[in-house]
Amino acid sequence: MQKCCIEQLKLLKEMVVLKKLIVGVLALTLIVGAYVLVDKQKTVADATTNDNPTIMNSPGGGGGTGGNALG
Repeated sequence: MQKCCIEQLKLLKEMVVLKKLIVGVLALTLIVGAYVLVDKQKTVADATTNDNPTIMNSPGGGGGTGGNALG
């Protein structure tokens, strides 16, 4: 009787450890997924902005500062 209870307790302990491991992996997956999603949104936002300053600063360009010194 006592041997059976000890084995059941060991099995229960292993199940608790396994459950914690699964929860940890799921939490890590959620964190990494959120980071990738935010990074992807940032990349899309960067792609929609105009990162070519020569067009913005050229005369008659996109409303820049009036062009460069040679212009």
